[in-house]
Amino acid sequence: MTDLQMSAPGIKRWLPDLDIAHCLLYFVPISDYNCSEYDDESNMLKNHLDAFKLQICSGVWSQYSEQRIFLLFTKTDIFVQKIMEYPLVDYFPDYDGEGVGYTLTV
Repeated sequence: MTDLQMSAPGIKRWLPDLDIAHCLLYFVPISDYNCSEYDDESNMLKNHLDAFKLQICSGVWSQYSEQRIFLLFTKTDIFVQKIMEYPLVDYFPDYDGEGVGYTLTV
């Protein structure tokens, strides 16, 4: 297992190893749903998901159709705490679920 960096230099470093990889685990902190990048107002969770879509699903990894890709959300404990105070719809206007009264289901 290797922790890969999604920056351009990082991609160049691990790109040769893709042909021997069995799968890719892509971790995204779901608790970033209400955070923005420091240099602009872009949503960090959206940025993580866009990077997954562009660099993994449509990018270099898409050439390796035999390998499996797993998108795993981390920091769910923090997400559960934050969602009560900061509704998802405030950060993702297209979200059509309830804005309050979330319950945790496992």
